[in-house]
Amino acid sequence: MVDHTIVHFEIPADDVEKLKKFYSKLFGWKIEKMAGPMEYWSIQTVPVDKKGMPVRAGVNGGLMKRQNPEHKPANYVSVESVDEYAKKITALGGKVIVPKTEVPGVGWWALALDPEGNQFAILQPMNVLAETLLSLQHPIKQSHIYSYDVVARNRFRKEVSFVCTK
Repeated sequence: MVDHTIVHFEIPADDVEKLKKFYSKLFGWKIEKMAGPMEYWSIQTVPVDKKGMPVRAGVNGGLMKRQNPEHKPANYVSVESVDEYAKKITALGGKVIVPKTEVPGVGWWALALDPEGNQFAILQPMNVLAETLLSLQHPIKQSHIYSYDVVARNRFRKEVSFVCTK
């Protein structure tokens, strides 16, 4: 069961260093550039463990270079299925403006507008799929989901694809 709560936020910036300094000094947030092909900074509003998971209540987020003039902050809400919720968004008068996109090793997301034009995102974490597999008595380990072991992570993705296409 997913609680449909905000699990992540993103703040776009024209001047990343300026906003990094602003939020760090204002709230004491820890903001660090992440490795990878995209220029992205993690924002820690609460401390995290070795796996990057918050150790107490709170929501962490990200800071990124503004992609276009309309790029606005977004809250990410956890859902069981991006596909199902994208359909619900449209049926309820909203609009999906960025279709389902994979974040390798994390899950899938889509960006939407509510009927008043407010932007938000939905996120289907990989562990939701793992819970589904586990509920089907599938022999996959939780450690494969967040593993830095590429072989284990790729096995997990293949297994998820197989089960989801049945």
